[in-house]
Amino acid sequence: MSFIKDSLGKDETIEEQFEFHWSIWISTVVLAILAIVLGIAWLINIISYAGSSASALVFGALICALGTIYQLFEVKMSERALTSKRFVTKSGVISVHTEETRVPMIETIEVRQGIIDRLLGRGTLKITGTGSSSMLVTHLSEPKATKQKIESLLD
Repeated sequence: MSFIKDSLGKDETIEEQFEFHWSIWISTVVLAILAIVLGIAWLINIISYAGSSASALVFGALICALGTIYQLFEVKMSERALTSKRFVTKSGVISVHTEETRVPMIETIEVRQGIIDRLLGRGTLKITGTGSSSMLVTHLSEPKATKQKIESLLD
């Protein structure tokens, strides 16, 4: 939580940190398994001396492995928190993207949950500020509780 801690203003404290829902790891696990399977297929191909598709297997395994590593970094380097004055999100591995909305400027907070989201207990918040600013906070665990926590600071 270094970026958000470093950006705290005077008399500002972190009220809550919001982690990603566990389901965000599904695609990462699938990519990792695919990389392992392709790597094993490549090894079997080399051992059996049938080198016709070995380069395609290596390329596929490398792409899947790089995708897995990127997703791990993307999630681990993202931060989302509610401070006593702002709602802040930071994302990005190579380039950094931040969004923040001052708590007094928040006009509406929408909870978006499809059927699968409700079954898994995850959702998205759309936080709209004064003017035309809005931010989407995706893959939240317990989005209704998150909404209530933000609204408690609005009172």
